[in-house]
Amino acid sequence: MVSVTRFHAGDADNVLPGRATLGGTVRTFDAGIQGAIEAGMRRICDAVALAHDVRISFDFHRGYPQPSMRHKRLLFVGVLRQTLWVRTGCSPT
Repeated sequence: MVSVTRFHAGDADNVLPGRATLGGTVRTFDAGIQGAIEAGMRRICDAVALAHDVRISFDFHRGYPQPSMRHKRLLFVGVLRQTLWVRTGCSPT
């Protein structure tokens, strides 16, 4: 799961900012998949920088342990609840 949880690009409503900062997390049950996601994100950043003649700094920190089986179960339950909510309109609680 890739989550963008921060996006900051200036404070004025009517001025295009010269800088933007994005942040977030990558969660996976497999370190190999995490590495593939990191490599893919680097390729995307390189392509965007080249296409728009900008400089992109990409930092990927592996600071947290991989999710446990308990996390897998909680993720499954969360996805199931969300799917039921989207498809049926029933409350996910």
